[in-house]
Amino acid sequence: MESVRPLTGFALQVSPAQGGLKTETCPNYRLFQNWNGKNCPMMLLAPMEALADKQFRKAVATVGGMDEMVMEFIRIPDQGHPRSLANRYKSDELGSMTISPQVMGSHDQRMWVATRELVKRGAYRVDLNCGCPASRVTKKGSGASLLKTPSILGGVVRSMIGSGQDEFPNITVKMRSGFEDTQLFLENVYSAVDGGAKAITVHPRTSYQKYSGRADWNLIREARKISTVPIIGNGDITSVPRAAEIVESTGCDAIMIGRGAVRNPWLFHEIRAHFIGQTIAPPGIGDEWKFWDTYRKAGREFGGTARGNTGRLKMIAGYYFDKCTWMKDAKVRLLRSPHVDDESFLHEIIDVLAQHRKHCSECNF
Repeated sequence: MESVRPLTGFALQVSPAQGGLKTETCPNYRLFQNWNGKNCPMMLLAPMEALADKQFRKAVATVGGMDEMVMEFIRIPDQGHPRSLANRYKSDELGSMTISPQVMGSHDQRMWVATRELVKRGAYRVDLNCGCPASRVTKKGSGASLLKTPSILGGVVRSMIGSGQDEFPNITVKMRSGFEDTQLFLENVYSAVDGGAKAITVHPRTSYQKYSGRADWNLIREARKISTVPIIGNGDITSVPRAAEIVESTGCDAIMIGRGAVRNPWLFHEIRAHFIGQTIAPPGIGDEWKFWDTYRKAGREFGGTARGNTGRLKMIAGYYFDKCTWMKDAKVRLLRSPHVDDESFLHEIIDVLAQHRKHCSECNF
């Protein structure tokens, strides 16, 4: 397949807006530089409601490898208090790790207020959710429903940016390929750019598809061809070969990984090693213990009960134990485990992982 290189880039505004909001960047932020095909493109952890919450972020931060994390969306309803809702965002949640907030809503004034509150709390960019497929969201005109009317999508972006002394230019968009179909896809890309978005993440599934079927990477390629701002490729990046393929076939400027990082938290390191031509050792049992133990402890730290935290451990295990035939068989047993105490279940997980290393013929250790 013909290789597509990024066509254009832009400079992230780093100087303070006139007398108003400060627009700052982070030392490791490379998304806003044209990727030249050498080194590794920027890698981001995707926002995933319930799955990639602060408990998972704390655990996966012990592994590292990503350039930035995007937190799960903050819903800004037509009636509510944007200032208090913005309190969910903590820019220093993980110390020096860059975490960007994502907001979801369609009320121009409230989205404007929410953006300003997030910037006050340390956000150097704010992402607009145009992809949530949940009916409770789309029925209220938010999430993926913005893709039904491109002019409204662009209008929300403009409102978030603002004007004059309160202008904040670093608004980005995460969008699906459409609501029922992809007929308006390119128009939505144009509208987001015209509204002032500084980058667009494309998850090329429709809202109706939710997470089924294959992501249509050809649409990322089409977006890259017409966009004057960086395009971040997202969807079905589950391995090093898949990461290399999406970059080569679409020309995307960066990649965002979601469930692939839950399945393999070390995926970011593996991808980076591939792009820079290095070889890295696979994680040891001690590395796996650190990830799982951090996840368990974070759950209790954030108020979870022993039983509830066991349920969350099983949720992550449902993805993690999906790498090979041996692990898939073990997953069935784990998910049926009678343990209700999270610490006991954690030890069961580690015992299974130790057995995996002894008996699996598919995986390299």
